[in-house]
Amino acid sequence: MLDTLRYAKRLQHAGFTQEQAEAQAEALRDEISESVATREQLDNATQRLDAKIDYVEQALTTKIDGVEQRLSAEMKSLRWAITLVAGLVTAGLGMTTAVLVKLLIL
Repeated sequence: MLDTLRYAKRLQHAGFTQEQAEAQAEALRDEISESVATREQLDNATQRLDAKIDYVEQALTTKIDGVEQRLSAEMKSLRWAITLVAGLVTAGLGMTTAVLVKLLIL
């Protein structure tokens, strides 16, 4: 923070009276203290931000887990459908081959 005594002495050295230098130092200290965050305020803000980040991280993890579960279920369903279609195609090819063989033999 601002060292008001040192600042006032510098102003006196530059030609200000003691009264002017002290008034100027106090006014500057007041302005700075109103516009500059303290260490405690920064620590509190950091803690709040950390808590919000943790909350968002947890919420995203939960959503991602849900999406992964839905995708896994969809993939299982698609595998089953592909297996079924492949079986039907194979059966159809077998039947077509059998019919063609019969036709060629006759």
